[in-house]
Amino acid sequence: MTDYAVKAATTLLYKTIPDAVEDNPAADPLTIARKIVDRQTSDECRVLLEQLVSHRVRTCQQARSHARHQLSNHD
Repeated sequence: MTDYAVKAATTLLYKTIPDAVEDNPAADPLTIARKIVDRQTSDECRVLLEQLVSHRVRTCQQARSHARHQLSNHD
């Protein structure tokens, strides 16, 4: 992960999201998310989306590997 990706993700997780929730704690989560995304630059959005997709791919790979391992133990 590049330094830019780390900074963008860290800022989003530890500053932007908590501040947005503090500003409007009763808002629907998707509404808050949309407002946050609207304020991001295209580079920030791209980097964050890449990280999100990468994390999900890794999770799917681990689940698939675990399932194959379970099947091979039952054979």
